[in-house]
Amino acid sequence: MNLLIMHIVTCIESDAMKKILIVPNPSKDPSFMITQRVIAWFNSKSVQIFMPSEYRHHHGFSHLCIEDEQLYEIDYAIILGGDGTIISTSRKYVDFDIPLLGINLGNLGFLAEIELSELEEALQAFINDEFIVEERMMVTATVQNHKDIGRALNDIVITRQSISRIISYDVYVNDAYMNTYRADGIIISTPTGSTAYNLSAGGPIITPNNEVVILTPICPHSLTARSIVLSGEDVIDIRFDQPRNKHVNDLLVTVDGQEVTRVNTTDIIRIGKASKKVKLMRLCNNDFFEILRRKLS
Repeated sequence: MNLLIMHIVTCIESDAMKKILIVPNPSKDPSFMITQRVIAWFNSKSVQIFMPSEYRHHHGFSHLCIEDEQLYEIDYAIILGGDGTIISTSRKYVDFDIPLLGINLGNLGFLAEIELSELEEALQAFINDEFIVEERMMVTATVQNHKDIGRALNDIVITRQSISRIISYDVYVNDAYMNTYRADGIIISTPTGSTAYNLSAGGPIITPNNEVVILTPICPHSLTARSIVLSGEDVIDIRFDQPRNKHVNDLLVTVDGQEVTRVNTTDIIRIGKASKKVKLMRLCNNDFFEILRRKLS
């Protein structure tokens, strides 16, 4: 009997020790009703709940907020929003090695595991440890002077700021010349991002457990230009032909569709696998192909 009591107490203490970071999206949940619903549910399970410091002045959340230096103590993060929210949060918190679980408040959510219609049931499965943590590779971009452009979970896209102006660029892989393209731009995608802009541009879908990089030209001025899949260990250099007009400074490098850096045609953009990986949680009853069928049907 004493052993049984000790076992029950140990289980309760184990649940109580879980520290969960709740990351809301005010644009998706402007009244914070869903956020408060999630917090109330976790409180009923004796789970410690925290929120990022920027929500200190929102809806009485100040007592839950922690500073960035305390994020190393967090066990898991629950993201309320769409794929964009998960992607931006992953870039922000990747250095803290926090596994992320998404609750979909957007439209087409490949990364958000939980739909609102199954919220409590899915959170219970999470509390019961019925999930798998997947590591997703990121890519990083720099310019030749070693200026850091950023890390991407989905993709890095190079385009012109001017509409309808073709870029002529050379692609080098591990310092070996691969090909020259004339196109509206180029998408350098991870397997996670293969279902995003890469897919819309005609690129292949890659299962997310692979460590490869997909190069997809955007609207190439050629009938033979196709996507190319490279090893995740390859280092890619993008070099630009010098234009004969004033459009020398209108190149844009976009990270995950969210962070934009302007570069020159004299710059060389180097892209490779990032040293850190994003940890995404997947519930045991979900799999990539089921999500793919559901989202693309």
